[in-house]
Amino acid sequence: MPAQNDKYTNGNGLGYLWGRIKVLIDTKIVDKVDKVTGKGLSTNDYTDTDKTKLAGIAEGAQVNVLETVKVNGNAQTITSKAVDITVPTKTSDITNDSNFQNATQVSTAIDQAISGIIGIEFNFDYDTVSELPATGAAGTIYFIPDQSCFEETSDSSFVQGKKYFELINQQFVPTSDTSMDPNKTYYTLKAGLNTYDEYVWSTAKSSYEMFGSAAIDTTAFWSKNELVALTTAEIDALTPYTSA
Repeated sequence: MPAQNDKYTNGNGLGYLWGRIKVLIDTKIVDKVDKVTGKGLSTNDYTDTDKTKLAGIAEGAQVNVLETVKVNGNAQTITSKAVDITVPTKTSDITNDSNFQNATQVSTAIDQAISGIIGIEFNFDYDTVSELPATGAAGTIYFIPDQSCFEETSDSSFVQGKKYFELINQQFVPTSDTSMDPNKTYYTLKAGLNTYDEYVWSTAKSSYEMFGSAAIDTTAFWSKNELVALTTAEIDALTPYTSA
């Protein structure tokens, strides 16, 4: 048996109920927000202050744009947000405060400097010594002969203008004798030889500079004993031919 408060509706009641629901929906629908895919409601409200601030920003404005450009401390004119700075592209655009010379000026200066020079003459003295003196003389070329340059003299007495040497401690030293000592052996330089080490004294460096040497590296040369003549058979092999 149904409870006292249980009720039902018939077709008329159901139609009336549907009409009431439709009115409620039509009344509230004007306040609804349509759902947009990927978006949701937010409480970050846009205020009048935000609108005023936005209105004060110029169209196309950028963040952190330089307001002033200076070259050597001088502010440059900004036109349409751009600054045109002229940079020198050739030396004539620059002040020559150091007086640098151009090619023509250098050539002229050289021509003027050498115009009075007629010729250059070098005057050197030559001295053959067994060892270099402690301090050399400017303008002197010192020749130190190689030991192969010396030979025992057959002279019985000193010849005027000829140099004589003694072999002392494995070094050929100019003799200080004024006449030949029969108990000594004297040496002279071999004729026609020019195997010397050549030195000049550098006053600026206070030392000798070698500019010529008797030393020759012959390790890459063949000796006479190493030269072997071609045989006739080897020559035949190099020049093959067929007789007619």
